[in-house]
Amino acid sequence: MKKEVRLSEKAVRCMRTHIMTRYPNEACGVLIGDAEGKRIEEIYIAGNVERADRTKDTFCIDPMEVYRIEKEIEGRGSILGFYHSHPDKPAVPSKKDVRHMIPGMLTLIWSVTESGCDRVAGYEKIHPEQEAYEEVTVK
Repeated sequence: MKKEVRLSEKAVRCMRTHIMTRYPNEACGVLIGDAEGKRIEEIYIAGNVERADRTKDTFCIDPMEVYRIEKEIEGRGSILGFYHSHPDKPAVPSKKDVRHMIPGMLTLIWSVTESGCDRVAGYEKIHPEQEAYEEVTVK
């Protein structure tokens, strides 16, 4: 059975705004939700610490930033995964995306163009030692 995750209107609105302000560079952030991992309630915008000449096609989130977010949300939510954008590309994981996915964590990818966020798709890596992943239904 295909996994499913629901996005709050606030989380969608915040991600779209963040992604459009970063276009044509990749935007990235952290997904916060319930402990069961079925609903994303909010997001935390993360800085893309990738080299400046590579931010149009790749991203990197500082692990210390994730640690700080985890401490800040303690007792009111859990980190369920991460999101990032694919400027002028489909919402499909690249080989690098798949290599860096964390099993059990949601990865949301937004396809974005100059006119707006076209599509969001969810993915989850199946096994830490393999490149395989599953699509997650996003509602």
